[in-house]
Amino acid sequence: VILSLASINLPVIVMDLVGIVGGANTFLAKFMSGIALELNFERENIDLLLKCTLSRYLPAILVGIIITSLSFIPLTIKYALTLVFLAPASGSAAIFTDRMNGDVELSAQFNSLSIILSIILMSAYLIYLGV
Repeated sequence: VILSLASINLPVIVMDLVGIVGGANTFLAKFMSGIALELNFERENIDLLLKCTLSRYLPAILVGIIITSLSFIPLTIKYALTLVFLAPASGSAAIFTDRMNGDVELSAQFNSLSIILSIILMSAYLIYLGV
């Protein structure tokens, strides 16, 4: 940001190197998501997982619909807010684990389910937008 504000351009070789490193970020993010997924759902947790999932995503979808329908909010802000609401719940994993009385396995199962659902819902929203 500072270089841009000062109108300083980096040499092409530096930009090429940074482009290669930056391009690896997407792969690493997908790789880490794949490693973190734990799809071993236990039968006794399925009802609780369903309840938690519905309580997480139904309000998110409703708020997204409300935000998208408000005319006084700029389009880019509508889209960004809706995508934030549909994002995986992994950022709140510590809070969720605490609410589940420290059940780390249940928290991991919910986070894995949350990642999959978020990818589906965010993709569906982007398709709906025509992006």
